[in-house]
Amino acid sequence: MSARGIAATAVALALVVGGAVVADRVAAGTARDLAVQQLESNVPDLVGTPTVEVLGFPFLTQLVGGRLTEVRAHLVGARLGGVSVSDVDVDAHGVSTRAPYVVRQALVRATLSPATVRALVVARTGLDLDLRTSGDTLVGATAVLGVPASVTLRPHVVDGQIRLGLVALSLGGVAVPAESLPAGLSAVLGALVIPVDGLPTGVTVTDTSVVTGGVRITLTGTGVELTHLVGSPGG
Repeated sequence: MSARGIAATAVALALVVGGAVVADRVAAGTARDLAVQQLESNVPDLVGTPTVEVLGFPFLTQLVGGRLTEVRAHLVGARLGGVSVSDVDVDAHGVSTRAPYVVRQALVRATLSPATVRALVVARTGLDLDLRTSGDTLVGATAVLGVPASVTLRPHVVDGQIRLGLVALSLGGVAVPAESLPAGLSAVLGALVIPVDGLPTGVTVTDTSVVTGGVRITLTGTGVELTHLVGSPGG
């Protein structure tokens, strides 16, 4: 083959490959837009427009295989298990390409505001704590028998539940050891839980920490629909 023929062949191959790459990216973009539409239609109390990334190349081979390698999404706000959350990040692996878009494995991270945590604690225990974040803890102001009290709590996960462990307590500005607390108050403080109920089957809370905006929770999901990772199955 002449030099001119080799050059022409190389150009033709480049055009074919380039066209395939463009077609692949267009298809990936279409899938991304579809995922955004699904989230907008199915996620309760959605705030803003979700952003979605479809990772992995080539996309078309994933499509033919019936499963996407990885899909990431970010939501400004939504409802998770019946609870309002913000700054939601979803990292889903092995997403089927047909409705209902079941995810093989996923991580979901979201933030509960101090006001939301307060409302959940009040609903569960009746103890009204005016909560704020302080480093890696929550500090709650309340009153015990008319005496101002300050409770320092650190969230942790036990068997899928977010519990608030007592770190320190002061009454009228005086530190009180946990073992000196009245039995009734000790029982209430020991039962403090941030309830995240109504999660779909296959999703559980696995980690939590205090961040500037509130309490950051991590959930893991296995074999669950993509749109059920945020919101509740009933919508």
